[in-house]
Amino acid sequence: MRILNLSEEEKKTYAIDIEQLTTEVAKELQESQVAFLVGAGISADRQSWIPLWGELVSSLLWVIAGDEGRDEVQYVERLMGLLFNEVIFHLMTQIIGLNKTAEALKACMNTDSYSAIHKFLAWVIKEFKCPVLTTNYDELIEEAAGWRQDDLNKFNDLLIKLHGTLSKVEKARFTINQIFAPLEDNLKEKAVNALNDRVVVVAGYQGLDEFDVIPVLFDEAHPRTILWLIHSKIDPTIKEKLDERNYKYFRVDADEFFRKVYKKVEQGKSESELDNWRAQCSSNQEGWWKVKLERWGEDLWQSSKNEVRFLWACILDYLRIYRVYQDEIEHRPAEEAYKRFLNESSDCVLNLEVRMRVAYIRRTIGISSLEESCEVIDEIKNLLEKTQERNGWKRLQMLLGRALHEYGIVLQNARDHVKASLVLDEAMRLRTLINDPQFPYSLFQKFINAVQAARNLNYSVDSLAPTGWRSWLTGELEKYSNQFKEASQPEDYGQTLHNLAFVYQFLAEEFEKLRNFDEAGKKFNDALKIYKKAMGIRERLRDRRMIAQSKVRIAQCNLGLARISYKKGNHGEARKQISEAEKLSSDVEDIYNEIPQERFRWDDVRKIQEEAGRLKKILNSMEKEH
Repeated sequence: MRILNLSEEEKKTYAIDIEQLTTEVAKELQESQVAFLVGAGISADRQSWIPLWGELVSSLLWVIAGDEGRDEVQYVERLMGLLFNEVIFHLMTQIIGLNKTAEALKACMNTDSYSAIHKFLAWVIKEFKCPVLTTNYDELIEEAAGWRQDDLNKFNDLLIKLHGTLSKVEKARFTINQIFAPLEDNLKEKAVNALNDRVVVVAGYQGLDEFDVIPVLFDEAHPRTILWLIHSKIDPTIKEKLDERNYKYFRVDADEFFRKVYKKVEQGKSESELDNWRAQCSSNQEGWWKVKLERWGEDLWQSSKNEVRFLWACILDYLRIYRVYQDEIEHRPAEEAYKRFLNESSDCVLNLEVRMRVAYIRRTIGISSLEESCEVIDEIKNLLEKTQERNGWKRLQMLLGRALHEYGIVLQNARDHVKASLVLDEAMRLRTLINDPQFPYSLFQKFINAVQAARNLNYSVDSLAPTGWRSWLTGELEKYSNQFKEASQPEDYGQTLHNLAFVYQFLAEEFEKLRNFDEAGKKFNDALKIYKKAMGIRERLRDRRMIAQSKVRIAQCNLGLARISYKKGNHGEARKQISEAEKLSSDVEDIYNEIPQERFRWDDVRKIQEEAGRLKKILNSMEKEH
């Protein structure tokens, strides 16, 4: 049964179905055969008025921006769909520290105002030993149960906090690296055991934990069935997974559903709060947490002004808010935020890092010079000569490796490919020496520089590419992608897969030029498979910029396969591949229209459309002749 949009006639069936379902859940509950999975929705818009993540992050951005960055928040809010919540918290922990980040979460979630749903969940644990799994950090189920520490130990296997708990929020999972990692083995085992062969009722949960919770629910555990209660809409990926397994999802008020279940349970101790379906604790006022968050922000700005400035600049940089126009006046929010930081910062090393980021931003929008990059490199080298302290020396070495890498790209863009290759060699040697995990980026960049030299100046690729690259480069990039995966670094994992796919794509194009169409087809298909895998990571990160880049490369491979298909006489397959490429280019157009700062990549879309048009003309001409 799947119920989303209902006619009046369907609503009659809906009412019967809900009655039947709540009766079945009540029956199974008394046999301890029900498990509950709940998310932030059960704590929002009720007595607790704990904010949902989107509202929390939006308010947090205003606090971090401060008065001086207030005009820049509007640019971030337009792109909130790109801002993976855990990225914000990852940046916060890196820049202002774990403890201060944890204090922000506590300010927004630390309340004892539980609701009837929290009371119901505490009741099913105590009365029927039914497990409750939650992604929430708040401790409102514990509060509703009236538990103290001894009780928490007693019910530890029944109340399973998948992402951690507020009293130990420093150990909770709220940064991107933590969320990308699978659940710890012991926690995963508890979750699987709790879900296996039970009726699983899901409420207040969107299902966006694609890396840790969702694989356990759908792949590792084996529920008897799932009843997914929907408040307003369902995520398309979750809908697909539920449909594949014939699990149920339907729109219903969670309070109504759980109240009906409670009323139908014939066993267990009665609870007055549940009899009336009204928690006896005092209710918070809506938005109570905003005052606490603002106070946290005021304290943070007083104690760590420059760190907060740097954090805000990094957020703008992450979203690539490099150049915007308002009333026909150009603004460069990320660069301006970094410069506010530089005006008062006395951290020599961090200042160099920021200047390097500013040079990168200026390069991206086409206004940087070679001199900017050279100056930063020279200053890093001078500071290295004066630095004795080991940690400071290592930090500078890492920074120098990155600066050399960036300088190599600047030279490549200036078409000085020979010098770019030499600089990238220097970056690779240094990064190897200091065991820099970013080494594979320089390795791949050396290859890209050779490809660009071949395309721009008719160089032989082999004259500048890593020696013997055809026999080992794909294997090396695959090895590094796996290392990023194991280290729970999703952006690096996705990007290195994308780079690996490009090498296969280039090999395919080489075979195509040699008219070895069988090998070319194999390499294009290898590239497609890996590009799609990389895009899957980017989709789970909701990074539409990178998704667009993946779609561009996939479309290019589709067109390569179309060329091979028509040369082999398979016109139907050629048209199918062309159609897929055109659909992808249309998707990319939509993304770039939503993200103005990515419009410098429009040329990629134009070339795909031109090649698709050229191939269709060839096919039409060939088919007319026959």
